[in-house]
Amino acid sequence: MVQIVENWSDIQGEIQEVRPDPELPGHVVATVQVSDAKPVPKPEGGEYPNLLAEAAGGTVDIHVTEEAAARQQLAAGRSVSARVRRATPTRSFADPERLTTS
Repeated sequence: MVQIVENWSDIQGEIQEVRPDPELPGHVVATVQVSDAKPVPKPEGGEYPNLLAEAAGGTVDIHVTEEAAARQQLAAGRSVSARVRRATPTRSFADPERLTTS
């Protein structure tokens, strides 16, 4: 049995590709070349586990709501900063309120 642990990472990088999510309606998948993945402080002190720490220097697919993707104009070549949680070994989700692009 897999144990679920609350985890968050603040990542920065460049969007390589954005495509419709084939499994989750209302979502897109953004492939991000990650330049940095920092831990997120807990309100009560300490840090959440940073399960994306080793993603720096590589790519990660991040699932984003269509609404947040449209609001931030996600597109290949744009820089992105996002608070991300790993939900499964192959699926990570962006917090739509902590997603910005430039």
